[in-house]
Amino acid sequence: MAAGGKRLIVPLVVFIVLLAILVFAVDPLGWFKASEEELEAEDPTRFVLCDLSEDEISAVEIDSPEHGAFRLNREGEKWFAVKGENTYQANMDKVEPLLADLAGLKSEGLATDKADKHAEFEVDAAKGIMVKVFAGGEDPAVQLTVGKSAPGYKSSFVMQGEGPEVYRSSKNVKLNVGFSFNDYRTKKPFALHPMTAERITVRPPEDGAAQTFTKADGFWKTAEGTNGNQNLLNELIQKLSELTISNFVDDSEAESTGLEGVEPHLTVTTTEGDYILTLGSKEDSMYFLSDQDGWVYKASEYNLKFYLELAFAELSFDDTVSEEVEPDEGIVDELPSDTEEAEPDEAAAAEDETDAESADSEEPVAEVEDTEVEDADEADAEAGEGSETDTADGDEDDETSGDEDDEESDG
Repeated sequence: MAAGGKRLIVPLVVFIVLLAILVFAVDPLGWFKASEEELEAEDPTRFVLCDLSEDEISAVEIDSPEHGAFRLNREGEKWFAVKGENTYQANMDKVEPLLADLAGLKSEGLATDKADKHAEFEVDAAKGIMVKVFAGGEDPAVQLTVGKSAPGYKSSFVMQGEGPEVYRSSKNVKLNVGFSFNDYRTKKPFALHPMTAERITVRPPEDGAAQTFTKADGFWKTAEGTNGNQNLLNELIQKLSELTISNFVDDSEAESTGLEGVEPHLTVTTTEGDYILTLGSKEDSMYFLSDQDGWVYKASEYNLKFYLELAFAELSFDDTVSEEVEPDEGIVDELPSDTEEAEPDEAAAAEDETDAESADSEEPVAEVEDTEVEDADEADAEAGEGSETDTADGDEDDETSGDEDDEESDG
């Protein structure tokens, strides 16, 4: 058993040693990627693949065997995706990471310097993605060929110019240059800054008059000077700026869009330009719509609810009188007419008559009470006289009976 165990240990040790040599000594595939700080500490002057900052980059041209050639152009603070003669607003969620990867891109080490290894790292003509970086001129300042991602997906293989050297880059550029042209097109074609809005015109989805509001002193006003519904209008502009489309519509679907001859439904004028939404026909739960540049998209009914369910009748209201009339004038204006003034007097007169009738009806009650008192006094008086008469009669009877008794006694 001891000899057999030793026979197993020896090959195992040899295997571990060979693996260590492969990983730590060679490691051309980047299994163990050092951090940027570690690389800077080891070699501060290591080879720079793209010696440009983000602000210096004016355009990026990408030519992929899978997706074809297109260009990203900077115009002022905005980026545009250009293919052929068509120019679209660029998707900044894709452009910004690409610029961050390209600016100051460095190498981590040499992968190969042999041209016959290019296919292995996918920097050959069959699979390599050509990336040209411009810094304001007509000629590219940097030209790179991006190959496959290194294992671990933290870096990729990049060839500068015609090579033949292929390097492991400090960032995985392949992740951001490998997208299609439509991925670089924005899906938010109305991405305006709400605070820059100066004018808005709204037209109902069906037939109806358009309403226009202009911002004056921070408040939305109609052409007549009345106030607009500030909350509804601000929310409408905000929702438009956030509207996300679902699909791009190509020329093959142009006849079914229902956009021909349709007037814009929503126009917002800003300090940066106009943003125009025009709604077309509905297909299942999707609407065709176009933007200010005439490009056509599809958007879901749910994403368009902010406009489709808008309370158009509540966008404005007339509060001019309450704002402009002085308090005293307001009180005068609110005085009732002659007819209205008579009504309170009649009511007061009627109330007085009712009080008078009540007073008259109470007086007989008092007379009755007085009569009853007098009758009671007379009755008492009569009763007093009667009692006196009865007393006198009683005395006379007593005297008569007394005389009779005396006569009987004498006999």
